[in-house]
Amino acid sequence: MQRLLPPVRMPARYIESVTDDQHGLAMSGASTAAARHYDQAVDGLLHFRVEVAAETKAALADSPGFPMGNVLSAYLGLLTTEADDARKARARFTAFRRRSRTRRSSRRCRRRAPSGS
Repeated sequence: MQRLLPPVRMPARYIESVTDDQHGLAMSGASTAAARHYDQAVDGLLHFRVEVAAETKAALADSPGFPMGNVLSAYLGLLTTEADDARKARARFTAFRRRSRTRRSSRRCRRRAPSGS
């Protein structure tokens, strides 16, 4: 298979922490333990196992800023038929997005600050 675009190489200063999942795909913001919990949660979801929620919570407890863990948590909250659970999932994911924007914004400000001041 021919690649149309070359792979993107990110400078190290832009990568907080990158861990590979069970398929070798890079996941940012996850510790090795969080990635393992995430893999087990996705596997549990695909095979209709009850430990999905517990593994997702464990991944987020270990790495609260883990984007895919937060996405999975929101997705699980939206699968429910309970309106209150869906509202809580939306609120948690909205809070995560705000925190993520704030961190990105503060990193940009630090990079733009003149050195030696």
